[in-house]
Amino acid sequence: MNRFITFLLLLFLTGGFHGFAQPRQIVVTGTITDNQTGLPIPDVHVRIKGTNLGDISAKDGKFRLPLLKLPVTIEFIHISYVRKEMEILNEQKAGLKISLESRTVMLPDFSVITGKPEDLIGEKQLFVKDYEFLGDCMLVMAYINRKTTTASLILFNTYGDTISSTAVERAGNLFKDCLGNIHYRAKDTAWQTSLNGKNIDLYYPTPIEEFDKIMFPCAATTGSKYILRDYYYNDQLLLYYYYDTLSKSQEEIVQAADPDKLRMLKDLPRMRSMDGYSEFDERFEQEMMYRPVFAPLILMDDTLCIFNFPASEALLYPTNNFENPRILPVAFQNYKNWYEQVCYDEITGKVYALFRKNGIFALRELNMQTGEPGQQTNIPGFPHVEKIQVHNGFAYFLYKDNTEPEQSYRKLYKMKL
Repeated sequence: MNRFITFLLLLFLTGGFHGFAQPRQIVVTGTITDNQTGLPIPDVHVRIKGTNLGDISAKDGKFRLPLLKLPVTIEFIHISYVRKEMEILNEQKAGLKISLESRTVMLPDFSVITGKPEDLIGEKQLFVKDYEFLGDCMLVMAYINRKTTTASLILFNTYGDTISSTAVERAGNLFKDCLGNIHYRAKDTAWQTSLNGKNIDLYYPTPIEEFDKIMFPCAATTGSKYILRDYYYNDQLLLYYYYDTLSKSQEEIVQAADPDKLRMLKDLPRMRSMDGYSEFDERFEQEMMYRPVFAPLILMDDTLCIFNFPASEALLYPTNNFENPRILPVAFQNYKNWYEQVCYDEITGKVYALFRKNGIFALRELNMQTGEPGQQTNIPGFPHVEKIQVHNGFAYFLYKDNTEPEQSYRKLYKMKL
């Protein structure tokens, strides 16, 4: 459990500290809503002014912020809303009710053509390395003019308009952790990104090996529970478990494993000792025995879904009880051309399975009552796209036209599903 302990320590140090409270610590809770619609606002940065400590509001707009002393001033920051501050003088017995005013943003006229990919980069001289969604915007890692020495983090809205950017020392990739924070991972160091108004700030530099070891175990958070994962037996067994920060308890949720591969793994010493064990056999072993078992987890509002593909089932747990899941049979992983990825649209709540044939990807919405995939939507004319994500009814992906590799840029596209 060393990784788990280190993970908790990092949460404390980096402000992702929700429930690991010290004695006599003051905890401020609240809900953030839109002052016009009354709807909850997720992904609001709730920060103690003058520090880097804070929280990010959940899908229901709720936040939880431990304080060591009073008074303090709390900042509420979201790219689509006017920044707000609140001074906390005394310990609050009830949760705060925070309403934010929407920014007025004038966007150019646009039209959406269903099923036709739209270039979001346009004439910008950018080679996109990676991207992640941040609320209703996208944080993009890109080279300017394809020069690796001119890397930048750029904040776009979903229409491709640039909101802000900041230069970084070198290009890397982006990682979204289980708390919703986006991290910039360079060759040797990782930083947590944070929006300060329209500025993109970088905090908490961490050696990359330590960062990966700490951050990977956390798969999701729900309420006071952190959903954690660990691989065993050459990555052939995946264990999901949770830690409850209120009860300080830890319980197993499920194990996912391919029994045939576990039997093969057990038999490996005998196979290696046999005469005639060749380089080909070793390559086969590496391909078959060291590919991690695939059992992705998706947090869907009040349901935790674990696709236990080796057992041909999806387990759907209510987030307040991980003991009695609804078991949904699934078989699409056995279909020809299935691709090991499941996409979840956090806005619409839809889940998609991916398929690939001759380099062309297709998405099929999953019926979460029957487990069957529905109608297929191809990404036409774009072979070998990368990093497909689904957001608010659109498929987003990266694509580089390799017909003129020395001239083309890797761009970000979206396509209505």
